[in-house]
Amino acid sequence: LKAEKQSAHNELITSVGFNNDGTKIVSGSFDKTIKVWDAGTLARPILVNSKLSSPTLAAGSLELKAEKTSAHSSTIFSVAFNNDGTKIVSGSADQTIKVWDAGVNSDTRPNLVKSEHFPACYRILELIVEKQSAHSNWVMSVAFNNDGTKIVSGSRDQTIKVWGALAFLAFPAISQLTTPCPVADASSLALVAEKTDAHSRGIE
Repeated sequence: LKAEKQSAHNELITSVGFNNDGTKIVSGSFDKTIKVWDAGTLARPILVNSKLSSPTLAAGSLELKAEKTSAHSSTIFSVAFNNDGTKIVSGSADQTIKVWDAGVNSDTRPNLVKSEHFPACYRILELIVEKQSAHSNWVMSVAFNNDGTKIVSGSRDQTIKVWGALAFLAFPAISQLTTPCPVADASSLALVAEKTDAHSRGIE
């Protein structure tokens, strides 16, 4: 065991994933919350016996770095980082796909908060764009392509869809803005392709 976090969510955890360099973990849950955890120091070497040729690893503890409560109006079934770890896509039983600022850059808005269970400061994830009614049933799986320009989604409606994510890629860094941060509307995730009846049963 390299690390663990007990009571990481209030309900069943449905989806977890690393960012590309393995330093962050994103999690989604029945509690409708998305959380980002620091996995940079999962385990630390300790010498438990001087006669051993190499030290053993002591399990580390995951530290909460960012979260969004009520990220969706129903269960979150899937979460994933984009390739550079700056954005997170989420899919939910509310049939919505959302893209979030992962809060990992120094130019991200502060939004630092504390809570009873997590006394260290962490960030609140900011919504970049969403697509309501992305599917006619629960969105069970979502993922970015390698360059982050597209999102693929799978649903219990037996459909696979590909969405264009170009609209929010060119947003300038918040520190460079002279006007309030632009807000993308629901049309920013444009349907690029789809396959109805892709499977004979709902995509899990």
